[in-house]
Amino acid sequence: MRVRPLFSALALLILAIVLAPKLSAPPAFLAALTVLTLGGGVFLLRKRPALGAALLFGAVFGVGLLRATDALTVLASDPARSAPYVVTLEGVVADPPEDGSRGSTHFVLNAETGRVWVRLREGGSPKLGERVRVTGKLELPPIATNPGQFDWRAHLARQGVFSTLSARKWESLASPGFSSKAIGGFRGLIQRATARNLQPEDAALMDGLLLSVRTKMPADLDDAFQRTGAVHVLSVSGLHLAALGAFLHTLLTAVFPVKRGVRTALTLGSVWLYALAVGASPPVLRSAVMLTVVLAAPHLKRDAEPLHSLAFAALVVLLQAPLALYDPGTQLSFVTSAVILAYLPALEAWLFPWEPDLTWRGKLARFLVGALCAGVVAHLGSAPLVAAHFHVFSLVAPLANIPLAALSESLLLAGLLATLTGFLPLIGPLSWGAIGWGLRLLRTLTLALGAAPFASFSTGEPPVFLLAFYYLLLLGAAPYVRSLALRRRLFAPAPAGVPFRLPPPAPKPAGGVP
Repeated sequence: MRVRPLFSALALLILAIVLAPKLSAPPAFLAALTVLTLGGGVFLLRKRPALGAALLFGAVFGVGLLRATDALTVLASDPARSAPYVVTLEGVVADPPEDGSRGSTHFVLNAETGRVWVRLREGGSPKLGERVRVTGKLELPPIATNPGQFDWRAHLARQGVFSTLSARKWESLASPGFSSKAIGGFRGLIQRATARNLQPEDAALMDGLLLSVRTKMPADLDDAFQRTGAVHVLSVSGLHLAALGAFLHTLLTAVFPVKRGVRTALTLGSVWLYALAVGASPPVLRSAVMLTVVLAAPHLKRDAEPLHSLAFAALVVLLQAPLALYDPGTQLSFVTSAVILAYLPALEAWLFPWEPDLTWRGKLARFLVGALCAGVVAHLGSAPLVAAHFHVFSLVAPLANIPLAALSESLLLAGLLATLTGFLPLIGPLSWGAIGWGLRLLRTLTLALGAAPFASFSTGEPPVFLLAFYYLLLLGAAPYVRSLALRRRLFAPAPAGVPFRLPPPAPKPAGGVP
């Protein structure tokens, strides 16, 4: 499958987002976009692909410019312009509320005047999708004052949030809708199950694995995950959703066989419910869109090429949230996935040619070497960005991710199953007991690997041009490496000048036809 048009459109969209702060988009620009889109469609129908594609690419650039300009603009009525003051705001809870320090709760409020990050000091917690009225002190988010310090204002601005509200009281105005109730109910079901069946330390770690909630995790354990390069297991992203989708698809294929359409619908419905329950951040949305493309493509009689699916997911994410381009989590998710998809299949084909009747020892060795290769390739893709954003370089990440990621994904699936089957009298206690043992093993391994003196070291922020050169060189060399690794040998054409001859027919057995 050719992926050049889609990648060209993605490159133009990224260019539009980067240039948005320096360019203005007048209202007449929308009419020009409409003309470009219609013109591109007409020329494509008239079999003028070059001109049609050029017009459509121009429309993509214009849409990206409009979306990015709109995301960067603080409305005149936005409460950020009046901070700091005591105000009363009404709006809808836009993301699942999370517990903070000292009994507080925080969430994003979609008010009529703009998006606000709200911190409730006391008085319970609202529900996702609930319409509430909150009163408190409106302030601007703090900025980074030291080199390498986390910039809270920039982080919220990438989500379209320009102000924070410290509130002491709130009141409910309307209950959430059906979809919000389903998402919030599923999230609450997980949190109640972990709190009821696990020790506090184990429950905090399990909430991090299942829901990306790290507020109650011990500081030393959180630091150990960062030093080992396995902190990604504490954020629901591509690896979690891929494991969940693969497990459900296999379960509905081998254990409870159903029709292909029903299997796909149940798998995608469960994946999207889980993605929305954990907040649908850009990395989660990326994985959910890719899984949707991969599973839905056969029903449309198409092949889902992985890089094509990744580019399509990037278009969806950036059109929905243009400023996610500057988010560290989004950059790590997409760049690491691109490097893995570009290099790992070719590397596996080169190291592991087709070998039928492989023994179980050979299969185990092949799996371990493949896991190590995946860790090395992922580290090549993520290490420069981790150094740029978090100023740390992990030396043990390729090795540490093999046991930590495998154990984390197993605990993720086990935790979801135990949550859904915890009402059974015998299966529930046994499942949670095994999960508790696995969580203690994960904590012990992480702390031991993170405590090694050579686990990681601090680093400075590399220049932007050096990062761009590194990734252009890494991804640009991928097609050449792929062509070398996937060179045909078994059915290679005969050398020049050597005539092709069919093999002689097999001799007939004596005594006629057997």
